[in-house]
Amino acid sequence: MGPTRELAEFVSRLEYDQLPAEVISKAKECVLDQLGVQLVASPMEWSRIAYSTVRALGGNPESTIVNYGDKTSVPNAAFVNATFGHGCELDDGGYGHPGCVTIPAAIAMGEKVHATGKDVIMAVIAAYEVQSRISVASSQSFMKRGFHKPLFIFGPVAAAGKILKLDTDRLVQAFGIGGSFAGGLRQFSKSGGEVKRLHAGHAACSGILSVLLTERGFTAPPDILEGESGFLRAFAETYSLEPLTKGLGKEFLILQTGFKIYACCGAIPPVMEAVLRMAEANKIGAGDIEHITVKMDSVTADHVGSIYEPHDTAGAQFSLPFTLGLALVKGRVDLGAYLDESLREDPEVLGFARKVVTEADPELSPPFGEHMPGRHDNWTGKVILSLKDGRQLEELSYPCKGFPPGDPLSWQELVQKFEDNAASVMPGKQAQLIVKTVERLETLGDVSELVAHLCV
Repeated sequence: MGPTRELAEFVSRLEYDQLPAEVISKAKECVLDQLGVQLVASPMEWSRIAYSTVRALGGNPESTIVNYGDKTSVPNAAFVNATFGHGCELDDGGYGHPGCVTIPAAIAMGEKVHATGKDVIMAVIAAYEVQSRISVASSQSFMKRGFHKPLFIFGPVAAAGKILKLDTDRLVQAFGIGGSFAGGLRQFSKSGGEVKRLHAGHAACSGILSVLLTERGFTAPPDILEGESGFLRAFAETYSLEPLTKGLGKEFLILQTGFKIYACCGAIPPVMEAVLRMAEANKIGAGDIEHITVKMDSVTADHVGSIYEPHDTAGAQFSLPFTLGLALVKGRVDLGAYLDESLREDPEVLGFARKVVTEADPELSPPFGEHMPGRHDNWTGKVILSLKDGRQLEELSYPCKGFPPGDPLSWQELVQKFEDNAASVMPGKQAQLIVKTVERLETLGDVSELVAHLCV
């Protein structure tokens, strides 16, 4: 039995009663966080384009588009909701942003077949496990080849397949089909463009299509992950098969998921917080800094250090120099700051951004394939402030609040984040009703009860 089949068997055989209480609680946290991101991103320009495109296409009224309330086919609803869910850089992270693709797929398919809350919880947990383990197996080294999260596809396959209760053989085939849908390129982090949002939508839609095709008898390679010309060998620069199944069913990687409090690439806040700590401790301001050198692993340095003058929101959210300019000059790094076009032309912010240089440091690169829990070392960096008075200050950066193994968000903090996000499109009482429904998700006889609260 190869790892593709072992993962499929894990998904098909997973039972609610086998799940530890902390894993169930974490799944509900992930659902709440993702729904809040979908709501706040739903009115944004790129989200409206995705929504209007699907609305023009039509489709059987099976599943609901968040906020707007239109019903369309399951793949189309998942496409739009996942695009919303990856639409503003506030979705969860840790091992490959699992929430933005798995939760829209689970809920869209769940609404169609009237799945229970327990069914959705199992689908989310199974999908996080599959997607996270593939992420660990590759150590996200696919980014070295210019890919962005091609593993997005496998979470939705697992989620939709679990909702439909596919057996192991069918799930193996669905994974095989999904592997051929995998994709997504990382050029947006060098020259901008909002296409990154669609990477989640495409994966959620394609994952569901993979399952639907499998149900009707379409076939695919049974060893799509480990095969000679399979997913890992094709996409990953370096990989290890061991993390795909080591501790499977005993160690749940969903527990390693972190929740963002800053609306930018997750590699940026640890560095930003280190710079702000140094500035506060030494009573220095933006004008006291000659330049900043940030040493990071090679992939991250390239991912967030390429853009100095962003021309769109995504470019701003993936620019470490621009973000440090926002933080040091304007004292703000909220979502509104990234959406504000005038700040992208602010001479003070852009002037400060030019003081920032990222450098690759091999000592900060974690070994690929190393076993899993808590491995966020690739987000650490060494920050060197060179001051105009000749002093040089150094500090290491560490995972920021919300991410393991540091300071996780409490349930109340997560609820506050959700309510802040939801407030952009709905009354507070409706947002509170969603919170209460997610809290008792396992008691729902039909997930449509939750979906009904997601539309204004």
